[in-house]
Amino acid sequence: MKDRPVAETPIIRRYAIDGTQNGVPFDGFVQVDGNSLEHRAEVAVRKTLRFEDGRVREFEGRGEVGRDGIEARGRETEIRGPRGRLRMGSIVRLERRLRREGDDPVRAGFVQSVLRCSERKHTEADGHLRCEWTSEDALTGPKVDEIDRYFARGEFGSFLGADGVQISHVTFRARNELGALVISNGRSQTYRTYAEMVYDLRHSGLTIHLLDHRGQGHSQRILDADAPATSAGYQRGHVECFDHYVADFETFLERVVRPCGHARTFALGHSMGGGILTLHAQRNPGQFDAIALSAPLHQLNEPWYLPLFLRGDPTRYASEWLYGAWQPGQGRGLCTTSGRRRELADAVFTRYPEVRIGGPTVGWIRAARKATQEMRDNASRLADPVLVIRGTGDRVVNGDGQEIVVEGAQNARLAELDGALHDPISGEDTHRHALLDLTLGFFDKHL
Repeated sequence: MKDRPVAETPIIRRYAIDGTQNGVPFDGFVQVDGNSLEHRAEVAVRKTLRFEDGRVREFEGRGEVGRDGIEARGRETEIRGPRGRLRMGSIVRLERRLRREGDDPVRAGFVQSVLRCSERKHTEADGHLRCEWTSEDALTGPKVDEIDRYFARGEFGSFLGADGVQISHVTFRARNELGALVISNGRSQTYRTYAEMVYDLRHSGLTIHLLDHRGQGHSQRILDADAPATSAGYQRGHVECFDHYVADFETFLERVVRPCGHARTFALGHSMGGGILTLHAQRNPGQFDAIALSAPLHQLNEPWYLPLFLRGDPTRYASEWLYGAWQPGQGRGLCTTSGRRRELADAVFTRYPEVRIGGPTVGWIRAARKATQEMRDNASRLADPVLVIRGTGDRVVNGDGQEIVVEGAQNARLAELDGALHDPISGEDTHRHALLDLTLGFFDKHL
């Protein structure tokens, strides 16, 4: 990763914390948001504690970076518990060491310091998009069945994309709508991958639109579309060019999303889906009120031997011995630390074999290299408000590309999740809930 001054672009840092308060264990996070973490820099501070007895405490305030930590003053925005929401005033001193090790000389002193917060009487939070996220422990048979039943109530459809390829999509309408969320999934995913997230957002006030990109999920395959779903040929992850992805996405907006007349429209893209969103936003500014990108594909993480795989027929697997036809659990170790959510993802591919996809073809990698170069070259054309969220343990995409896009964009920010892998959305609770909290908080500011 290239060395760049922290002050070059607005930053968000999130740190996991845990401990015991009044004999009750808790875990949570502290988030620091500002342009710099240098001495005397002004920052915004947010703290969330989740207690084992069901209570949740949240703090928001502003502070200044000192040599021994951050002194933050603000308000406790909300306390929730088993008996509902409580109003109370309190003065609490939190002294927990942040669990993060960093070698950045600018923030190393802060990382090892103690955060001190002085909280005063609060009012309920002003935010509108608030949800309770499902915990990994709750994902047992009855809860999974409940999620599946809810997902089955979606409005499923399809349309013809570029070159007449059939694109599948699904919509979940909010009763008291505040806006819409368009989700662009990653390579090898399907809209069913987001069933838990859709379920958790059912009371958020967001109508949710999802599509499966061409060549994967329930959308038409580009190669051997009529072959058996279990065949290696059918499962090749192929695209001729990313322009086709972008064209399909624009058609989806034109035919499905815009006719709904949403007051606000937000977008969330993961990995390849984040790259597609980036290209679309650079070419079509002003289509979204805010965009969140989870581990976006702005640059491939290319091993030294990659050029050896890019010779010859563009429709063959780039490396069949390394990443060929679909296998249970394939690639999951690089994407999520959640064993239970990994099992549920595999269950989707077992139940719906037609959505299985194996490794990328030579042509897909060539197209991805060309498209990600365009994203970086045209970073200044990204005008919509953008939040990029990435895990510090991501080894699938190259983070340098994300930094180039964020620094060149007109209104972009970068957030990091400690220890998260490539896909925090399907990760362990700490990472998943942090990403979703960040995303909804970001959208809430643009309602």
